Amino acid sequence: MNKSVFSALYTYLSDLSIIHVDELVFRDKFHLLVFLILSSRAKEKVAYDLSKKLISKYSTIESFIKVDLIEIRKIIKSIGFYKVKSERLIAFVNIVKTSYNLKFIKSYKDLLKIPGIGDKGAKKFLTLTSKVEFFLMDTHVKRVLLRLGFNDKNIKEICFGNRFNLNISDITFFSNNISNFGKKICTYKKPRCFTCKMEKICQFGLIER
Repeated sequence: MNKSVFSALYTYLSDLSIIHVDELVFRDKFHLLVFLILSSRAKEKVAYDLSKKLISKYSTIESFIKVDLIEIRKIIKSIGFYKVKSERLIAFVNIVKTSYNLKFIKSYKDLLKIPGIGDKGAKKFLTLTSKVEFFLMDTHVKRVLLRLGFNDKNIKEICFGNRFNLNISDITFFSNNISNFGKKICTYKKPRCFTCKMEKICQFGLIER
């Protein structure tokens, strides 16, 4: 069942015109990493707007290094866990301080050494800066897949490369589409089931009916 559901979801989202991946424009890799540190457990737009504000004020790594913790806290105070994230930004900049560039970041393993860049952030960075493809998991993607009958084991297999032997070359784009689908249609509260072609096989819909 999961293979056919996965295939149906891929076809559906590929044809669904209102689903799209919002394009965020980053000045450089430094800006992208600042955004990823801020985006943990936060709304993407808030994290992006604050990352732009930080980068516009401190446009180089050298200028960012001179900023103190209190100043960063003032700038990002509107985001959740701003104190922790301020400390992570300072720690990140101190790591960069040794080279004044980001050439030291060459792999997934290197990215995990940066405070606040977990599995999702590392994969996001690599998909945006290289040709590496990952199935990006977030709460929206997981919610959609669970409602469609997948279990935690299935989801883990998908994340680690098992695509049910489907010919999906744009796996990153597909996972981003599922995430947007979860944000706009298959929402946590009051999902728009009446507009969804997956309703007949959705566990949420079956329970409600």
